[in-house]
Amino acid sequence: MTARSCLKDSHFRQNKRKKDEHCMVASIIAALEPSKSRRGGSAPGHKFKRHNREAAFAQIMMDYFVDNPLYSEEDFRRRWGNTLSMFRTEEAIL
Repeated sequence: MTARSCLKDSHFRQNKRKKDEHCMVASIIAALEPSKSRRGGSAPGHKFKRHNREAAFAQIMMDYFVDNPLYSEEDFRRRWGNTLSMFRTEEAIL
């Protein structure tokens, strides 16, 4: 091995060591920093959605609980997993 190749090899090892140290320091800093959520939902990764709950309730009432409902009792059972008459009985009890 020539002196020149030894110098190159030594220089390469020093640069690699510096890069390794830099990567180690960067990963330690990243691990210590508190993670910042990009979204504001209650579950990780879910975005908060604003809902107009009063309007949704009024729409459900108009769709199912009026004299001439938009949806049938079968539609209600399929959507809510309960018959309309059973729901009205439960509502009367509560």
